[in-house]
Amino acid sequence: MLTIAITFQTGPQKGITQEFNIGTLVVGREPVAEGDQQALVLPGAGASVSRTHFEISYALGEVKLRGISANGTKVNGKSIAEECVLSPGAIVSPSDEVSLKLDWTPVVARATEQQKKKEPTNLAKSGPLASPVIRAVIGVYLLGIVGVAVWLGGSSGSTGFDSGASKRLLDSYRRWGTEIYSPATLEANLESVEYEMDRLRVALATGNRKAAKQICLSLRALDEDRTSPVYAYAAKCIARY
Repeated sequence: MLTIAITFQTGPQKGITQEFNIGTLVVGREPVAEGDQQALVLPGAGASVSRTHFEISYALGEVKLRGISANGTKVNGKSIAEECVLSPGAIVSPSDEVSLKLDWTPVVARATEQQKKKEPTNLAKSGPLASPVIRAVIGVYLLGIVGVAVWLGGSSGSTGFDSGASKRLLDSYRRWGTEIYSPATLEANLESVEYEMDRLRVALATGNRKAAKQICLSLRALDEDRTSPVYAYAAKCIARY
């Protein structure tokens, strides 16, 4: 079903909007709905508007109007023969006295919005980190800090960070994400994960557990799908620190 908002442009109910979740909607002076159909009555419609004047239906991603009355129906000012495909914002006029505006969100647009919500926001897509040069400089800087911290600590074991964790996480996330995201999105996500893991390595190397926990929270926010290896790793990281 599809939610369609119908606003009276002219007639006694001018300005009033009604919403319908349709498969099929019959419209007219005294329409009679059958089965799972819905009906929209046009109050004050004259004799030129038939009892059931036209029908609006939704199927396979298209909204169609089928004229039933011999008196004819206009869509955006043009008379239709029997059936036509409607677009959001269409003006439907069963008579000169009554006109309706139909609005809805196309299925493709809704799917895109849902995908945007699903796909994680990552730092590599915008802002300073969008520049490969800046990311490279930051990477070298972070590695330098890690090196100094390890040297001061006497061994990598004192940092509390598994040196192979980052590579294992990136490898498992790449395998998992191949079935979920587009190649471009996956690569951008991997860059963001790698960046956060470098930050985590530095925080632990310097003994900053508070910063480490914040980084773990940022890491989890990169992909909130609970089946994601990144989410699982971040959850354990948050619990630990």
